[in-house]
Amino acid sequence: MFLFSDSVLVFVKLSAQINEFQNRSIQTEDPILCKIPNTIRANHEKEYEPEIIAIGPYHWNGDHLGQINPRPKHVEDMKLKFLNDLCKAVADNNGVTKEDILKNITTAVQEKAFDVQKKYYESSFDMSSDDFVKMLILDESFIVTFFIKQKIPMNFMQNARCSLKRDLLLFENQILFFILETIFGSCFSSLSEYNTL
Repeated sequence: MFLFSDSVLVFVKLSAQINEFQNRSIQTEDPILCKIPNTIRANHEKEYEPEIIAIGPYHWNGDHLGQINPRPKHVEDMKLKFLNDLCKAVADNNGVTKEDILKNITTAVQEKAFDVQKKYYESSFDMSSDDFVKMLILDESFIVTFFIKQKIPMNFMQNARCSLKRDLLLFENQILFFILETIFGSCFSSLSEYNTL
């Protein structure tokens, strides 16, 4: 026969378990953006590598980019164009210079860069802190502008468009949502403002 115990005793035991759980090594500083393990990647390397666009630090040097579609320089230029378009549109809408907007974005991202770097499992990528901030701004501004415009530039060939869509869904082409929010928030005070792009 099953006997019910005293509710106070159950409360005390659960409370102790919760305290123990909170004191364990589960920390918010733990990395959350990981790479595909080598055991899974083995013999399928190409399926996990971006073809034309690198987002985030794991493939930022892009040594392999352009092997399928030889346009990595064009894509990096496109990131710069999208950042410029974003800054210009927001500046024009607010009566300030695009340099002011870029400075706002840079300051906001730089304040969070250290926390961002801790979120990547392999935070030992060969990148200076300035390059890391620059990469965050270019990649995240590209994503913000890309989703606002909701179109792929016409000068992309059809196979490159497919590759771009595929690359944006890759596990290792990862970005942190709060940096997207930071850039978006640095540019737009409300959701209705973003239609200016």
